[in-house]
Amino acid sequence: MRTKRDIVTEYLVLAAQAGGMQGEHAFGQIMRLWDRPLRAFVYRQTGRQDTGDDLLQEIWLAIAQGLTRLDDPTRFAPWAYRIARNRSIDAIRKQQHYRRVFSTRELTGQENGEAPRIGTGTAVVQESDDGRDRPEDDVRALLTRLPLDQRQLLTMHYLDEFSVRDMALILDIPEGTVKSRLFHTRQHVKKYIEKQQKEGLP
Repeated sequence: MRTKRDIVTEYLVLAAQAGGMQGEHAFGQIMRLWDRPLRAFVYRQTGRQDTGDDLLQEIWLAIAQGLTRLDDPTRFAPWAYRIARNRSIDAIRKQQHYRRVFSTRELTGQENGEAPRIGTGTAVVQESDDGRDRPEDDVRALLTRLPLDQRQLLTMHYLDEFSVRDMALILDIPEGTVKSRLFHTRQHVKKYIEKQQKEGLP
């Protein structure tokens, strides 16, 4: 089911590919339409807000440079999200390399009394005003405990609402593989939740 944004994006992509002043204006409109969703996607992929601005600039530059090679304007979204995912993975790998180079003490800033920094894979559960944990925070905490590939699958399917076909394009794998990975990820989450509930019983 194509949305109004999908139709407008298709027109803008065609205009941007034509080049010239109108093309530049069209690309600016594309950025206005998709910057917020891409930003949210990148945050969910990396689990870090401090990589957002620089990484988004890098992603939009890659989109601008490759837009003329996009053969099917109707596939702009999965194509752009695939670029965003690949750049997010690169950012995660750089962060992991940084952690290996520097000691945990240096990374957390504990030497000078700073509060520990929160990185990818750290579960953070905020409390509501009445002191109780909010359900959405429990979900976020659960996601951060999942392996990266499983977290990405769930966020793309349930939060970004991509179809299996679009996910296959983004991940560059067959649709059957997407379905299989989603099934196993759901089973993993189900077992994890059941275990937590069992351990939480008095």
